Order: sequence, then structure tokens, then C-alpha cells
Amino acid sequence: MAENTPGTAQAAKEKLVVMPSPHVRDTITTQKIMATVALALVPSVIAAVYYFGIRAFWLTLVCVFSCMLFELLFSMITKRESTIQDCSAIVTGMILACNLPSTFPAWMAIVGSFFAIIVVKCLFGGIGCNFANPAATARVFLLVSFASHMTSWAAPRGVDAMATATPLRLMSEGNWEAMPSITQMFLGQRGGSMGETCALAILAGGLFLLWKGIIRWEIPVSVLASVFVFALLFGQNAIYSVLSGGVMIAAFFMATDYSTSPVTNSGKLVYGVGIGFFTMLIRVFCNYPEGMSFAIVLMNVITPHIDRLMMTKPFGAVFGQAKKSEGGERMIQVKPIIVLTVICIVSSALLGFTYNATADTIAAVEKAASDAAMMEVLPGAASFQELSANAEEGVLLAAKDDSGKGYVFKVQDKGYGGNYVVMVGIGPDGKITGAKLLDNSETPGLGSKTGMPAFTDQFTGKDAGLDGVETITGATISSKTFLRCIEKAFTAFDSVKEGA
Repeated sequence: MAENTPGTAQAAKEKLVVMPSPHVRDTITTQKIMATVALALVPSVIAAVYYFGIRAFWLTLVCVFSCMLFELLFSMITKRESTIQDCSAIVTGMILACNLPSTFPAWMAIVGSFFAIIVVKCLFGGIGCNFANPAATARVFLLVSFASHMTSWAAPRGVDAMATATPLRLMSEGNWEAMPSITQMFLGQRGGSMGETCALAILAGGLFLLWKGIIRWEIPVSVLASVFVFALLFGQNAIYSVLSGGVMIAAFFMATDYSTSPVTNSGKLVYGVGIGFFTMLIRVFCNYPEGMSFAIVLMNVITPHIDRLMMTKPFGAVFGQAKKSEGGERMIQVKPIIVLTVICIVSSALLGFTYNATADTIAAVEKAASDAAMMEVLPGAASFQELSANAEEGVLLAAKDDSGKGYVFKVQDKGYGGNYVVMVGIGPDGKITGAKLLDNSETPGLGSKTGMPAFTDQFTGKDAGLDGVETITGATISSKTFLRCIEKAFTAFDSVKEGA
């Protein structure tokens, strides 16, 4: 035995380093994890460029660079250490881009990047501290703020007609004849956001992450399986439900976010099932055809409670009085989840009941309002016979008055804040008998004056030339949108007259 001298004791003391766990370290870093996720997203970006053209690539670059820029600027302004090198902003930008239509304006994408990075991520402490997935929350924000642009779909490559409706919208309308095949759905030949259409590319990236050990199987499998099962329970087509919307990309790339998903394996399963349940609930019973992003954000908020409920009891815990205390604490942890679950179930049941109970009444009220508007723009009309309308050209309704007073057209065009819907009456002589603004998404102010009689009455008696029509000063975009609706009505009038 070596002699224990003061010198050797001091040397041993200097070598002994006491540090908090973890004591087993790995070579994997945040930067490597995020770089791997970004690499896994590349197939989806390539598929987006293939199906939607080079604009998909540029829009992805806009999202990525704006996310990086906002994170860098935040670090500079707050004088914090820059975290831009961890590549998390790149991943957020890529996922956000994958959730946008290829027609989405670049400046709106930059607004979404600001919301994701500054509001959701940086203001809550940066990576690992955000309360919800930045990309999913930004998508919800953009959908609420720019609903028209977020639901304007371009036709993917290989599809002849303009894909003005996604498979989710077609399913909700029961229009199965227009639905793409399962093969087309899997390969990406359908309408939708840039990175969500090609299930094959998403699956390739997701399996790559599973193989590299970046994500575990519990969340993707539970999300996909629960969407499938709840689709069957709600009377939907299960396969189409899984392949439609953002289910695939959310299951592998958004729901699996480390910061906002449970840490326990059992908690991951509960979390995934919750996402699937709320997704199908929103799809079936709400106005939004897609509910994945809403479901993810909701389950992100519930994640801390799931972790507390599913947390394993610490090794070496003392029984007896401590056990009773632990049981009391556990009840406190379970209570918020029970309350939230009951609230969600009751709210969902009431929502579904209200929807089913009022659907016919709402439809009747809408039809009555439409009939009243038709008679207002075509005075003296008695009853109408609906004609074929070209929805792709913005003609939502074409009808002929049975007494020969003329024709009525319900048309729409895109304005500054969203769609304009206008009802136009045209007599047999080709002159306007009346025009009425039915709906618009413009902010209150000058733009809303296009619905006032002072503006609409000047169209009465005008022919297709629209000579002498004056726009509203300061509301040029709104005025021109109204004029385009009138022009579409005349185009539809010429079409039905030729076919008469």
C-alpha cells in the first residue's frame, strides 16, 4: 500500500472534481441535432420545389434567413450571447416554410418568422424555454391573420386543374369525385402547403431521424395511429385523413420538438394521442378544415402536466408518511389534467351538438339572405333557375330569373385583406340592374366604403365598358377589386348568353 503522504493526498484532492449530473457525456450537441433535422427536411423541400416550382425554394430561403436574422438581432439588442450557431432558427424557418402555400407573399412569411422567433422563442428565454412549438404557433398566427392567403393553393406539377381546394376541404364537402388517388396523395400530387403534400418525402426524413436516434417512435406512431382511429370513429376516411393536411410533417417534425413534448415515454404516447384526437375534432366539427397546428399548440400547453403525471417515482423513495405526502402531491398534479380533460370533452361535445343542431338552420338563413340579395340586385325578379358556374374563375353562383328579368351572378376576387364577394344583376340588354357587396375581409375604413350605396349605385345602368365609374380616393385596391368582380360578372353573362 502506498504511503499516504500530504503530497499524494493533495494531488488526489486536485484530481477529484465534483459536478452535478449528467456524468455520462455524449458527442451529440444541439447544433448536430438541429443540423440533422434540417437535413431530414431537405427531401420535403426538394419535393416542394419539384411540385410548386422555384418559388417554393425562394420562399423557404426567405423564412430561413429571416428567422436567423431575427434571432441574431434579438441577441444584439438584448446583449445576450448569440445562439444562431445552434441551427435551431434554420429548422424553424424550414418547418414554417413547409407549412405555407407556395403562393404566400414573402412579406407575410417574414411576419410569421418574426412571430415564431421573437414572440414564441426569444421572449420566453430562447431554445429550450419556449412554451409551444414556434413553427406551429406561427402557422396558427398566420392562419388567423391572413386566412385568405393561407388557404390559397396553387396546382402542383402534374395536376391539370387549379387545386383551389385541398383534400381536407373536398372531404368536408363530400366531393369524392374530385379527390386525388391514394397514390397521388402519397407522392404529393395534391393541393396543400409546400412541404406537407409529399408523404413519401416526409416519411423518408422521419425514418432518417428515427434511425439517427434524434426522435423516438412514440410520438409519430401515436399521432398517426390516433388520427387513423379517430377518423374511423368520426366516420371519416382514415387513410385520407392521415395523408391529408399536415398530419405527416407534424407527426415527425413538429410534435417531436424536444422543448414542448413530454420527456417520459408514456407521456409521449398520451401527448400523441391527444394531438390526434384534437386534430380530428377540429377537422370534423369546426370551421377550419385542418386542426393539426391548433392541436399541437394545445398539447404543448398541457405537456408540463403530462410530465408530472407520468413521472417515475425517484429511486430510494421513503414509504410511510412520505408516501402519503407523495400521494397528496400526485393528486394535486393529476387534478389540472382531469379538469382540462373534462373541459375539453364537454366543450367538444357542446361544439358538436351545436354544429349538428344549427347546420340546417344556418344553411336556410344563408339561402334566404342570398335570395334576398338576388332580388335586390335584379328588381322585379320572381324566382331563379341556377346555371352552371365556373368557380375557378371566381363565379360562385349564376342564376337566371324565370320571368326574363335577367341574370344574377355571385362573384369573388382577392382584395387587400382577403376575398371580396359581390352580387351583380345584369338585364337582358347587358346593363347592370344592381350591385351589392356581400362580404369582404378589409379593415374598417375607406376600403369598407365600397359596400356603401354611394359607390355601388353608380354601377346601375352601366354596360361592360363601365364608363364613368369612379374609384374611392385612398381605397384604390378595394375599388379595383370591386371592379374586377363586376368584370367577372360580365364575362359570366356573355358565357350564359352564348349557351342560351
